[in-house]
Amino acid sequence: MVDGKRFKDVLEKLYRLNYWFSNEMLEQEKESNRFEEDCRKTMELGALPTVVISTASENAKCMKLCMEDTVTIINYLRNEENQKYIEPWQMIGVEAMLRQCGEDHVIPYDLPSAVMATLGMWEQLKRSIS
Repeated sequence: MVDGKRFKDVLEKLYRLNYWFSNEMLEQEKESNRFEEDCRKTMELGALPTVVISTASENAKCMKLCMEDTVTIINYLRNEENQKYIEPWQMIGVEAMLRQCGEDHVIPYDLPSAVMATLGMWEQLKRSIS
């Protein structure tokens, strides 16, 4: 059985992770809107068609999926019934992933999927990747 302090610490980190994903999503949406407005203005000025690509809208979708997966993990960990079956090694693994992200100052977009796999959230993971 995993002690309550460990659950609390991991949940706190996941809440911060979710904030980061939501902030990134909002920034990408703003960028996408700016890009679309710039393209519209350029076309109104009669400029020659130019191929310009922005990935901001797809990045925002990716951030939204990461956010949804992180919320799923948070809800899973907050469920007292699930807490009974989580082993210490699983929580240690999740803590290690989150700590390494902090040390490297990098958050991989597949982090929520890796956390789900570590916690044995197979059904949720299948829904997430399909």
